[in-house]
Amino acid sequence: MKSRRTLIAAIFVLVAGTFSLIAAAGEPRQSNFKNIQVLKDLSDGEIQRLMQSWARQLDTNCVGCHVQGDFPSDEKAEKKTARKMYEIVRLLNDQDFFKDKPQKADCYLCHKGSLHPERAPGR
Repeated sequence: MKSRRTLIAAIFVLVAGTFSLIAAAGEPRQSNFKNIQVLKDLSDGEIQRLMQSWARQLDTNCVGCHVQGDFPSDEKAEKKTARKMYEIVRLLNDQDFFKDKPQKADCYLCHKGSLHPERAPGR
């Protein structure tokens, strides 16, 4: 009899936990970062990982786009450019060529590990 109660309690905990995970997954994520304009659908951890990935792909660091000590600032043109480039990458990944494929477009596609992409030959 005791094992039956334990089993019922365990099932109840699993069901309750599943419903709480489903409820949490449906909640919009909000960032604690200031001045987030294009990464609004990401958590703070996801934003940091994405920006670290961009920094590696562009061979730069945080102050390549951000003002040292004032990360929300839009003072640097590079930050505004990064927002535009992210929109371009997002548009590319929505196209049939990349859609539903594991390999996606990213900064490295054009930048090849450099802050500024190389010009095409003859340009």
